[in-house]
Amino acid sequence: MANRIVLHAYRYELPRLLLWVLLAGLGLTQVACSQASPALASGPAPRPLSSLEPHYRQTVLNGWRSFQTSFARDGLACVDCHLDHDALSLWAAAYPKVVVFDQSPYRVKGLAEVIGETLTTHTDLSVRRRQSLVDDIQAYISWRGEGQIVTPGYSKRLSPPQEDLDQLQKAVERGRGLTRQTLSGPCLKCHTPGQAEEGLHPLFRATSSFPRYVEKARRVMSLEAFLVWHLASNGSEGFAPQGRNVTDLSAYLAELAKGQRYSPGTPLHGGNND
Repeated sequence: MANRIVLHAYRYELPRLLLWVLLAGLGLTQVACSQASPALASGPAPRPLSSLEPHYRQTVLNGWRSFQTSFARDGLACVDCHLDHDALSLWAAAYPKVVVFDQSPYRVKGLAEVIGETLTTHTDLSVRRRQSLVDDIQAYISWRGEGQIVTPGYSKRLSPPQEDLDQLQKAVERGRGLTRQTLSGPCLKCHTPGQAEEGLHPLFRATSSFPRYVEKARRVMSLEAFLVWHLASNGSEGFAPQGRNVTDLSAYLAELAKGQRYSPGTPLHGGNND
């Protein structure tokens, strides 16, 4: 019973307090505690807004306001269901991961896709307006998660179902293959594939720095949006931010970044030479 409740809590991003109330009512909190995630660690508080790169700071502020504003048909705002900031801080450094929301497909997704699914299900906003909100809300959630350890697949203090982790590992392997084979020319001529400092921008440092302001693109970008833009700029067309190839690439990059401190909004090598 506890296993099934925890499984649904993970896939539906059930707020931690509600999950604990359900388990306590059934006398199952001890079982749940035995499934505590070994990968999650508390990090320092996020940097003060005043110290953030200006474009990133404005996007975070926009997301903070949007998180507390209702755009939904039922009048609910994000904050009405997600009151626990400690729980919220674990999200950004855990994606990509398996999430099922309101009967959405069972597969590995990025955080932007999950936010987009939520807005699509609960609002009547235009596609362009939803995307703007996704970018802002993701920046805010990412800022809340600054300082956490990058732990792909683990967005709560309980371990996810093994089948979800298996799906994530398959995405990692697809992303690894895509980087080393299909994209070997565009990627590896400038980027080292493993955890080594050599190269223009080591791949293992990518995940921990996004979302961030990309000077050449003149906007704040998530990792997925950056990958699409960056690949197109280097002659690789046909990628979409929520397409499987980009999600797989993101999963592989997150695997390389595992164990790092998450520092969104941080330009690589102190600059924006992307």
